[in-house]
Amino acid sequence: MIYNGKLPKRWNKDFAYLFGLLLGDGSLPVTKSKRPNGSYQKRYIIYFLSDSKDFLEKIYIPLFKKLFGLTLKIEIRKKVHDIYISRIESKKVYEFLKKKGFTIGRKAKIARIPKLPKKYYPYLLAGLLDTDGGKKGGGFGLSTA
Repeated sequence: MIYNGKLPKRWNKDFAYLFGLLLGDGSLPVTKSKRPNGSYQKRYIIYFLSDSKDFLEKIYIPLFKKLFGLTLKIEIRKKVHDIYISRIESKKVYEFLKKKGFTIGRKAKIARIPKLPKKYYPYLLAGLLDTDGGKKGGGFGLSTA
């Protein structure tokens, strides 16, 4: 099912933080699915992955709902350790994030910081550090995959 949701009117602290979270552990893949008649349909799926169910329940999902008015569910993928996945299909939100500068498809080598007012850089960086940041030697750094 595709959901519409609402869109933020402009950059704000919450949207910058969410954008940083998505830069770290989110994905807007280029996806198509085969329809019963054999043709292919483009999908507009927004993924966020975390090894912390608590982080999804207390931070990401409430923030996404506050910004877009959509309620997300959590799925679990069991491999070596549990990975929690929050995903939703929304062409409206997907295209909005794309327009704001989010990289579509594989972002590891081509992701960019979007054009946003400088006063929101700390919030975007906080989201990125909360997902991909960590202690490195005597300081902190980012680890991307």
